[in-house]
Amino acid sequence: MPADMILIKSSEPNGICYVETKNLDGETNLKYKQANPKLAEIPESDYINFEGKLQCESPNEYIYEFDGNLNIILNDVQSEAIFIDKNSFLLRGCSLQQTEYIYGLVVYVGHNSKIMKNSPSARNKVSRIEEAMNWQIFIIIIAQLVLSFTGAFVNLVMSYIYQVNHNFNQSLGRFDLLCPYEWITK
Repeated sequence: MPADMILIKSSEPNGICYVETKNLDGETNLKYKQANPKLAEIPESDYINFEGKLQCESPNEYIYEFDGNLNIILNDVQSEAIFIDKNSFLLRGCSLQQTEYIYGLVVYVGHNSKIMKNSPSARNKVSRIEEAMNWQIFIIIIAQLVLSFTGAFVNLVMSYIYQVNHNFNQSLGRFDLLCPYEWITK
């Protein structure tokens, strides 16, 4: 089944179908599900005009529980509320066996399906080597930042000293070879 759905009718008498749930719980024996008798009585030709409203619980992780009411409007006549329980509820991931076909009403899809709500989130696995490497990379980045800021500060101080020394030497008319970076710029 691609989604959680309510069994409406099947090819078997009395709206019974057989499903295998080994993908969900590991059990290989067949389980039978049965549509509500009021739903199974509806002729297949009337499914084209099938309208209704399903009132059920919001998506949750309890895969063995389901309760809802289905109000059907068929040929402009509204039926009484039909109770839907877990016996006619098909879970995403189970497979149809020994039944030719079924008709179903999709209830939950995607991440809202019960099996997806029930599955735990994946843990973040990190080996000891990765953890040690992460700390080493962190220390290297901090050391590089410290060295960069130290170099920038030394450059700022040296530039200030050069500026003061250069202005002083110019006022005296001397040329000082020890002024940093002056021979590069000329």
